[in-house]
Amino acid sequence: MLTRNELFPHIIEMNYQARRRLGCCVYLIHDNSDWMLIDIGYEDTVDEIVDMIRRMDFLLANCRFLVATHADVDHVQGFRRAQELLPSAVTMGHPEAARLLNEQDRIATYAEISAQGISIDL
Repeated sequence: MLTRNELFPHIIEMNYQARRRLGCCVYLIHDNSDWMLIDIGYEDTVDEIVDMIRRMDFLLANCRFLVATHADVDHVQGFRRAQELLPSAVTMGHPEAARLLNEQDRIATYAEISAQGISIDL
């Protein structure tokens, strides 16, 4: 089992847990049994985050919610993959974030920043 490094009681920030930068701040909030994630980050780190969660001895089936704080690509790109790995979780967020993601608005989500040559899949 991987030792849990909590920032505060029942709150684990996944970059802090990993002891390195995985992307945006991804928070795991738990009551020692059920748990939820706030944001998920980029798609290429989701498997590693979920593996860490498993190694901290959280049951994946006990993930109740995946919460998007806002629709910036660095916070939400990995939601589809997270939903595949955590099918029991209810996905939620602000309705405006849902609209931007459903419309694939690459500018408003910062997936496309032409002046900096940034183009990231949503």
